[in-house]
Amino acid sequence: MLLDTVTYPFTAADAAGYVEDATNVLAGKGLRRTPGCSAPSDADLVYSPAFPPGFSLAVAGLGKLGVPPVLGVLWVPWTAWALLPIAILFALGAFLSPWIAMAIAALVTTSPGVIEAGYHALSDIPFFLAAVCSVGLLIRHGPTPRTTLPLAVLWLA
Repeated sequence: MLLDTVTYPFTAADAAGYVEDATNVLAGKGLRRTPGCSAPSDADLVYSPAFPPGFSLAVAGLGKLGVPPVLGVLWVPWTAWALLPIAILFALGAFLSPWIAMAIAALVTTSPGVIEAGYHALSDIPFFLAAVCSVGLLIRHGPTPRTTLPLAVLWLA
């Protein structure tokens, strides 16, 4: 089985929480997880507002396609990491030459922080991808790239 060969690069309890959230969504219990030490002692499952629900819902969506949540929690950041250069080209291609945009996409995608965050079962890269796509839409569909570029740079900073 493919699942037996997977090593789990879970670096924190975040990944376990995402797996539990996705498992509970698939079981019809909603975005709930086992309570921590600060929750009421009589609670079976609690909502955790500290974690972004989009990541758990993406993992649950893969679960609906037959991918186990313990594998889906890895596939989501890996897929986002693979799509990141395309998103960077989309965002920067509006005002930079294709070669410069490709060089920036290669540098960003292979930078140590992005590699580390992309390899682990964390939500950083999927939400970075969403931010880059949002900036690309802002640049391409704003009044003019010259007026929206400073706003996009400030937003990413």
